[in-house]
Amino acid sequence: MEELSEEQLARLRQNKALALERKRKRDAELEEASKKAEAVCEVCSEREQPLVTKLQEGYGVNVCAECRDKTDDYDVLSKSDVLTEYLLPEDLLKFLPHTTRENPHKSNWAPMKMYLRKIVREKSYERWEDDKGLQAEKARRQTLKYDRDLEKSIKSLEEKVEEGDEASLVLAKMLSSGASSSAVSSSSSKPKKKSGSLKGKMGGMLSAIVGSDDA
Repeated sequence: MEELSEEQLARLRQNKALALERKRKRDAELEEASKKAEAVCEVCSEREQPLVTKLQEGYGVNVCAECRDKTDDYDVLSKSDVLTEYLLPEDLLKFLPHTTRENPHKSNWAPMKMYLRKIVREKSYERWEDDKGLQAEKARRQTLKYDRDLEKSIKSLEEKVEEGDEASLVLAKMLSSGASSSAVSSSSSKPKKKSGSLKGKMGGMLSAIVGSDDA
């Protein structure tokens, strides 16, 4: 029997590896098809109802169209919606299943990552305990933002007053006057507090400025 050359042996090894890879791929496809055939809706457990393929393939969720439309659990959310609505850190999103969608603003921008509300909500409640904890954290962050914006507005006005800006001087007098009037009207129930700084006189009054800046 003629001995095979190194080139022929290498080709044989390559062909064998390709055949094994094709077999593994075919077995995986058959297993996946079998799982899909056996899968039932996780809500109604009805075998006769066809499942939503996009949710099954994109998020590993088995749900029929009828059950999907009964709740917002199966809505898909953009990354920005997930961050603002459920307060999940970006690092965690890397490990959550997602699909991609063409960016509606510009087609040449990177595709948008879309997350399933059901999965995102579960992770958020794990982090913040429940919806009550999530809402409390939102309120805490909103308060911090308000305080930062107010401090920024006060600082900006104080700087302009120090620079002699006429409009800011008028505004500062109005706010100071308003704060003084408010203090007088409430003096019967609360002791009058001393406040020598501009910030102390108009802290409460500047909420209107912050509101107008946000608008």
